[in-house]
Amino acid sequence: MAGVVTALIFFTFGEALLSDLENHGLTVVLFFGLFGVMMWGSFGVVRHADAVAERLGEPYGTLVLTFSVIVIEVALLAAIMLHGQNNPTLAHDVMFATLMIVLNGMVGTALLIGALRYWEQECNLTGARSFLVVMSALSIVALVLPK
Repeated sequence: MAGVVTALIFFTFGEALLSDLENHGLTVVLFFGLFGVMMWGSFGVVRHADAVAERLGEPYGTLVLTFSVIVIEVALLAAIMLHGQNNPTLAHDVMFATLMIVLNGMVGTALLIGALRYWEQECNLTGARSFLVVMSALSIVALVLPK
């Protein structure tokens, strides 16, 4: 609901809110407000994807969670791409950044938190294999084929 209200506010008053970015107080408030709404919406999506993943089990649950995180990141980065100059390498760079965030950020954070909490972790080979297959296919389609 907060995302819909924020979108309506920016569709209605967006030019007025973003016209004076030299006002640093307003800029900081806008940044933290938008960042908070984006995080709230993202965690809501991941919470629902987690509930679906629990019902589906492995390996489909891992695929659902992977796709939900990637869709969130691609949507955010596509919004950045829509408001810029014509840059032919931007799509490639955006997809590479998304893959690096998923592979390094998400997997690294999950491993770190799991190690701090459980010290020794079990590996689900089916889920890991499904994750790597999806990431490999996305990497090849997004980074190799367009060139």
